Amino acid sequence: GEVRVAMRVDLPSTLSAAGLSPADLSPMVNALLRVRSWVAVCIVFSETTAGWDMLSHSVIRALEGAGVSLADSLLVSSSRWRSLICQTSDCCPPEGNARNPGSSTIAAQATYAGLVALPDRASLEAQLLGNPQSQRERLEPQLEAAEHRRVQAALHNRTKRLAQEDVRAIRSAATQWAGQTEPRQLRSNQVARFGVALSEFEVRDALWLAIDDRSVDALALMRQLHTRLPSPYDAAPLFLFGWQQWRAGNGTVAGMAAVRAQSSDPGYTAAGLLLDIIDVGMDPGSTPTLASVSCS
Repeated sequence: GEVRVAMRVDLPSTLSAAGLSPADLSPMVNALLRVRSWVAVCIVFSETTAGWDMLSHSVIRALEGAGVSLADSLLVSSSRWRSLICQTSDCCPPEGNARNPGSSTIAAQATYAGLVALPDRASLEAQLLGNPQSQRERLEPQLEAAEHRRVQAALHNRTKRLAQEDVRAIRSAATQWAGQTEPRQLRSNQVARFGVALSEFEVRDALWLAIDDRSVDALALMRQLHTRLPSPYDAAPLFLFGWQQWRAGNGTVAGMAAVRAQSSDPGYTAAGLLLDIIDVGMDPGSTPTLASVSCS
């Protein structure tokens, strides 16, 4: 067998007697159908046991209605796991099986790859927070200078040339720090220059296409920009950071970045596009690149 798609669905704090509605589960079902996956495994992460049997039944109904069978449904807590379907006490005792998360092959491979399991969603989202607002606002003089540079380019009919220069500079910085978890800090004037440049759609779209076709790894650079720039300049780096995360299969972080981009700039439509893509469960591995779609 092969895992064709993995999708996360937020659960309510309490479940009704009917479990989850078909509307709640439709993104998950649609994602399975899109990649023609006819067998699924459902894993519920919770520290309580109440109500999850009903959830399993609602998942089975939603999947079977779409022609997908549920191979197993697991309830996982921090210390134990058990199947909600299997009734064989030898392998699936009612009290569940003890977890030993640090001794599996998967855990070893994840450690080797530098992956760290965080305790909860809040810890994951905290990685996007960055500098406090007061520290971000110290960039205002540099941002004003970068905006003045853009105005002067427009007055002298050099807007296109300036955009090309900024694209080359951003690509060069992204390539220099690709894959680095702790790259050296950009100078404040560089952060301001890149932030103002990416607020121009021509520059943003050039980086977007390069990130999308994987010719540029911009995660490290975009992380530094979105954690240091004030609103609304952090919206574009947040979006581009989220887009690369989505292409890499990390839809959870991608969605968080897109939400933060919209919070910074409510009119930032590209972030809404990314959220729509995540909500419908589009497979980043099989979705054509933007360049191939625009040329078709």
